[in-house]
Amino acid sequence: MLRGFLGLFFLILLSVFLTGCVQSKPVSRTQAPTMLAEQRKITREETLAATPKSKVDKVVHHLKKQLGKPYVFGGVSPTRGFDCSGLVFYAYNKVLNNKLPRTTKGMFHDKRLMRVRTANLRQGDLLFFRSKLRGQVDHVGVYLGNNRFIEAPRTGLNIRISHFLDDYWQDHYLGARRILTGKRVL
Repeated sequence: MLRGFLGLFFLILLSVFLTGCVQSKPVSRTQAPTMLAEQRKITREETLAATPKSKVDKVVHHLKKQLGKPYVFGGVSPTRGFDCSGLVFYAYNKVLNNKLPRTTKGMFHDKRLMRVRTANLRQGDLLFFRSKLRGQVDHVGVYLGNNRFIEAPRTGLNIRISHFLDDYWQDHYLGARRILTGKRVL
């Protein structure tokens, strides 16, 4: 009787085990590698695209929260106001804890910032200008895409979005820089 009970127990255990191993939908040998390759490709692309983009999006978010606030010479605070370099300094430090130089001239000449050709501008790139046609760099804004950038213009005006292709900006444009984080481009 014990032998019959053990046999029955073994048979039930074996059937439970085999039932758990059955696939609900058979996959051919040629189909399985393709599915895995597609999954890896999507995951890798999403990871590469999401990481830098999310940092740039955060910077832009902090910049846009300042729209309409007053220009204040030397300002670096959302409560008091910003000048142009103070706005850039604030947003990048807030998101990346990246201590950019405080002045426009310092940012323009910072070796940690990569030069960018105008045709290759991306959201988050810094745009540099001079107010006098033969003067030195004295204004900075952050490129938002679609030929728009955010800036703290001058005393009497509030932080705003301007059009990069306007004649004034094209005549005074000096160049663009991209923030580098360690050895990676933002």
